[in-house]
Amino acid sequence: MKLKLLKLIESVREGESDALKAYVELKNFEKLFKEVISECNKLAVEEAEKYGAKNFKAFGAEITLKNNAGRWDFKGIKEWELSKASLKEIEDKFKLAYKAMEKGLGTHEEGVVTELPKYTSGATNVTIK
Repeated sequence: MKLKLLKLIESVREGESDALKAYVELKNFEKLFKEVISECNKLAVEEAEKYGAKNFKAFGAEITLKNNAGRWDFKGIKEWELSKASLKEIEDKFKLAYKAMEKGLGTHEEGVVTELPKYTSGATNVTIK
């Protein structure tokens, strides 16, 4: 499989294969591959637990069993919800100020130029649905 994938990218680089077509096929493969890995992971955890250790070597790999971090859910706590809403208002205000400055409109608050957030633009990607 690895050799086939390496040949595919080489073919794309040399212009022998359509890059967009290859990308679509690879994204479809990626989706399937992630589903298979997820299903296999559940079974692999059960199998790894049989080794009786958190860290061990098997099949030419170092394997570690670890618990993922838990998640906190603050929904329903009024103080948190009010603070979150307030933070969103502040973020929206400064996003608008940034966009206004970008367009040369300027933004002032009581005669003082508002501090602006840092913005890093995202990369351009092809999305496959």
